[in-house]
Amino acid sequence: MILEFATLSRLTGNPIYEEKAAQAMSYIWKQRNRFSDLVGTVINIHNGEWVRRESGVGAGIDSYYEYLWKAYGLLGEPVYLHRFQTHYSAVERYLGGFNSRTFPFSFLSVYMHKPSERSRNFMDALQAFWPGLQMNSGDMKAAVALHEMLYQVHRHHKLLPEAFTPDMDVHWAYHLLRPELIESTYLLYQATRDPYYLRVGADILESLNR
Repeated sequence: MILEFATLSRLTGNPIYEEKAAQAMSYIWKQRNRFSDLVGTVINIHNGEWVRRESGVGAGIDSYYEYLWKAYGLLGEPVYLHRFQTHYSAVERYLGGFNSRTFPFSFLSVYMHKPSERSRNFMDALQAFWPGLQMNSGDMKAAVALHEMLYQVHRHHKLLPEAFTPDMDVHWAYHLLRPELIESTYLLYQATRDPYYLRVGADILESLNR
């Protein structure tokens, strides 16, 4: 909520909103695993301990990474960029980027305290925001490759399933009109001006209309 609460503080002149949101972001950062630099997906708000130590880039964690990057863009505070870059390197190392030591190019979740062990065998639709962050981080080759994988899953099923396996089998069949894939498509087009991404965007829109 750092983006919304920081904006609210600026609109009202009351710093309390941004301060509280920043404290929450800082607490999650402090609770990262110091070996892997990964964080979990569910934390107990009463005692501050992790309830679920699974770490990925999808449901339960996607907004944290996204908001670190966007908080730096909105607020210009280097602390958010440092945290984002630290987590980004860890994700690309352990979860399936080109430099992954464990499960190359799968982005399957792992345990934050045991990053060499998978915590599940499927991906979810919220992960489709990651190519946009890869592109913003300068990893264009990785962004193009992951986006293409997600788009092929979309083409295979006519819509991107809520969850799916690396073999494109459906894990959760429903579709919740999530914007992440189309957002990454837009960002890749803006960065490359490749008309291919205009065609991808049109195909996704046509699939929704059908």
